[in-house]
Amino acid sequence: QNKTELNWLGKSIIAIPLRAKKQNLGWIILADSEARNYRTQEIAVCRQAATQITLSIIKILSLEEAEEISRELRNLRAIVAEISSELNLTQLQGKILDRALRLIRGEGGIYYVFNEELQELVCTHAINMGESFSPQPVKVGQGASGKAIQLKRTLFIKNYSRWKYRHLDSCFSNIYSTIATPLIVGEHIL
Repeated sequence: QNKTELNWLGKSIIAIPLRAKKQNLGWIILADSEARNYRTQEIAVCRQAATQITLSIIKILSLEEAEEISRELRNLRAIVAEISSELNLTQLQGKILDRALRLIRGEGGIYYVFNEELQELVCTHAINMGESFSPQPVKVGQGASGKAIQLKRTLFIKNYSRWKYRHLDSCFSNIYSTIATPLIVGEHIL
């Protein structure tokens, strides 16, 4: 950088990076209004301070992450308790969809039930899918939900409109990213 850009700091500066796990957390910048050379001892003290500050930042970030995980676990326990207490299957399906959307902070979603005889998914609940959404049965392997059933695993799709297995029905055109999770007990698809 141009030396004049740093004039506001002072005539002499010490800039020591705060780094942890190959990540730059910030800088300690000490400045002096007079031009001078810093002694080796002053630089060593600054480096030691940088190490202590970096450890403090890591501790704070770890505590914040632990608090977030704890909050998510409390929410998950509450969801499990609420879902476990529901005895009406239709209401249970609606609650599962609603709570799953809240958990992932999703905008909308669909709950399908697998019809073994027809080998297709039938929509029982939809939340915020738009006025044009008209639930149609989905065949195994078709769209995100059908593909998740076929593969028997959760799918994370970042750009649904460009995904090669997307459902071509126009009612799915407003979906950008999606998560499709099959509910499977043993070998039985729910």
